[in-house]
Amino acid sequence: VEKEGIYTRLCQDGFFRDMPCILITGKGFPDLATRQLVQILHCKLKLPVYGLCDCNPFGVSLLQSYQYSSGMSSSMTARQGSRNSKHHAAVTANLRMEWIGLLPSSIPQLELPRHVHQPMTKLDQRRLQTIRQQRRGNSEVLRCGPVSFEAELDAMTTKVELEALHWKGMDFLARWVGQQIRSRQTMRGEQC
Repeated sequence: VEKEGIYTRLCQDGFFRDMPCILITGKGFPDLATRQLVQILHCKLKLPVYGLCDCNPFGVSLLQSYQYSSGMSSSMTARQGSRNSKHHAAVTANLRMEWIGLLPSSIPQLELPRHVHQPMTKLDQRRLQTIRQQRRGNSEVLRCGPVSFEAELDAMTTKVELEALHWKGMDFLARWVGQQIRSRQTMRGEQC
């Protein structure tokens, strides 16, 4: 979960009682310990990882940051020995996260008020271009479900924050997130 406020709302709504899960927030861009915890839960315990962020380029960048378990440069990793660097490469390569929201393709169905849509800035456009460049050759790290990642990026013409979902009612967020996870599990043939 990108934001601590959204994380707190999900906890207050008892989201984990209806949907057995481990909720984690990096309170924005995650630190090394948070990224490593998510990777260990995914790689060692085989838990699925779902990402929830604002519908904007920096939210997507935040989700992508979970693929990097180490903040160390490659030269630092090399000095620590090949065992560490091999482990780092294996953990990084194995993380698969599903971006469940807020997806650009889901916004029209939500029927949110116009004023919650914010225009993309030049900085947002540059970040979007960077995401596309980083994505090349690494397409399995962040998945989006039925719509391709590239199509989601193409559809991102405005920004919408997760807090905009409160316009649908204070209990809407937890119900909506649960629906997104259940639909992904159903698509993969998993038990809900």
